Amino acid sequence: MSGFWRFFRYGLLTIAALVAILITMPFILIGADTLYHSVVRYTHHYRLVLEIEDHGEIRTGSSVIGVSFSPPPPWFRNVFPTSKTRIRGEAVVVELSTGQVVVATLRHGYETSANTYRMRILARLALQQDDPRFFMEARNWEGSAELSGELIPSILLFESGDDPYSRQWLPPDSFREKLGPEFQFQRMTLEMTSDPVTRQITEKLPFMARDWDELKEEANAMGRGLPGRLFLRR
Repeated sequence: MSGFWRFFRYGLLTIAALVAILITMPFILIGADTLYHSVVRYTHHYRLVLEIEDHGEIRTGSSVIGVSFSPPPPWFRNVFPTSKTRIRGEAVVVELSTGQVVVATLRHGYETSANTYRMRILARLALQQDDPRFFMEARNWEGSAELSGELIPSILLFESGDDPYSRQWLPPDSFREKLGPEFQFQRMTLEMTSDPVTRQITEKLPFMARDWDELKEEANAMGRGLPGRLFLRR
């Protein structure tokens, strides 16, 4: 084989190798990004406690929420930051003497303005922490604070724990109007904790153990609404 054809052959092989690298590089980076986020993770837990006055008695419910944060990988940090934040936990449930169930969800805002973003930074907002690296430092925080105003998660009322279709919004200032003068929103607090994430909502809301697609079909057939599942458990 002449030198020209040898050079031509090696050139084609080099080009093919470069093309293969260019094609596979995005998949390699995506895989590395996924692996990085699964390994490098900062997690903090906080407990939400809801107190309701029910005929002169204080009824309470609580739930431990976990928030995990993964910073952008070093190779993406200055080009395409891809930090990831994940919420785990369940809504806070309080059973009333009437059989009704009050649920503080994993979201803030009512109707179409609702979102779960504030749950990710709720500890920082409640404890008034200004550290720009708070996601990484929050696991070392201690203390508690009472939530007020827009920091209080959206609250739902169910006629019973078996009836997901009876839900209606229940802002803190509407308890007496919708439940009667014997009921009142007392307070909601956040406290930092190392306890594991709560997993017991099906004990108080049995419908959460049912197939959600089946519930959706029933809701559509009855022309009723259904709360978002991820607002109750994640």
